[in-house]
Amino acid sequence: MSDREAVKCYTNYVDKKTALNIVLLASNPELHSNKRIMEAAEAQGRSISFC
Repeated sequence: MSDREAVKCYTNYVDKKTALNIVLLASNPELHSNKRIMEAAEAQGRSISFC
C-alpha cells in the first residue's frame, strides 16, 4: 500500500483534537498535580472532567 492509499484509508478515522474527552480519577481536585493535569488538558483544547 502506498502512502497516498494509506492516508486515504485513515482520513475518516482522524478526529479533531477536541474529540478527546478525558476523565481524571483522583481523590482530591485541589491537589496541585491534579490542577496541572486539568490545566494542561484544557490548554490543548481537550474536554476534561474530574471524578
